[in-house]
Amino acid sequence: MGRLLNIRLSKQDAAVVDQLRRKGVVVSDLVRVALRDEYAKQQDAPPSSPADLLEWLHRKYPAPASQTTRRIDATNRKKVAAFLRDRLKKRSGKRKVA
Repeated sequence: MGRLLNIRLSKQDAAVVDQLRRKGVVVSDLVRVALRDEYAKQQDAPPSSPADLLEWLHRKYPAPASQTTRRIDATNRKKVAAFLRDRLKKRSGKRKVA
């Protein structure tokens, strides 16, 4: 048999519990799910959705303070293409022909 957990509820929380029970929600199952979810967060497990995973990675591995910001928006392909063209023109102009 499992361990019993006894908690104190405010009047508002007790009213919420009563309404949930009337609607057929098993409150103990709800508490178990909440405990497992919080435990998973505490274990620092990466999230499963791509957007949440990227946010988690940026929090866990922040960019160094010395890193400069990008000159262009890397999600705009026209700006990226123009940037690369300009960059290649500048480099080709600096080469010395032997």
